[in-house]
Amino acid sequence: MSITDRSSTGIAKGESLQDVAEMFNNYGDCVVLRDTSVESIEEMIHSLRIPIINAGNGIDEHPTQAMSDLYTIFKWRPSLLLPDSEAFSPIKIGVIGVPSQMRTVRSLLKMFTHFPRIVDEIFLLYDESVEEAVSSEQLAQLEEAGVKVSIGHDLNAVLPELDVVYINSIAWVGESFETYGKSFKLSADSPFKPDAIVLHPLARGEELCTSLDATPHNWYFSQARGAVFLRQALLTCMVQRASTVMDVI
Repeated sequence: MSITDRSSTGIAKGESLQDVAEMFNNYGDCVVLRDTSVESIEEMIHSLRIPIINAGNGIDEHPTQAMSDLYTIFKWRPSLLLPDSEAFSPIKIGVIGVPSQMRTVRSLLKMFTHFPRIVDEIFLLYDESVEEAVSSEQLAQLEEAGVKVSIGHDLNAVLPELDVVYINSIAWVGESFETYGKSFKLSADSPFKPDAIVLHPLARGEELCTSLDATPHNWYFSQARGAVFLRQALLTCMVQRASTVMDVI
């Protein structure tokens, strides 16, 4: 069941998310919530007795996007899953975005704290005009996990070193969005490493030129395709149906 218009629910009459959650307990096996409010997840889980998946809560988090991002990286370089193999080599990652405003970037950085061995170094790049682009708490979380982070503002200066380039420019704020980092743009002429890949949560803007689409650097469409499988697997686990599909796979 898909509910995309709040005006079609009791929320339009002032019903709380806690009460909505109480109703959902009777209707389904799992809730997937995407909401403009940062507090929406916390408000709903108090009444839920079924699993909930956060599909984006305001500017706060987007966990399934981060899972999809990591899945894509592992598909690109499977040896990262084999830390004891001779082929294993940690990667340098460039993250172009504003963690304090972009839920995709914040969740991706948090994801790397769970897989610190695959990261040689993260280069966090954002426009100098942005104030408090990343919180001291998140930097401390990365440091505590053993992830080396360098902060910079010159994309082309570090681009030749990067194995993975993750770029985003959109931050969802309320019912609209804001654009950051207009000075950062990637194209087929950018000084990439020969085997570097580019990731983007999509939809894209001017920051990601279509000239990259036909190059080996384009892994953002594979990223979108893999997200379907990742979310199918997550839903299957959340509703405890894994045993019923394993003979099909």
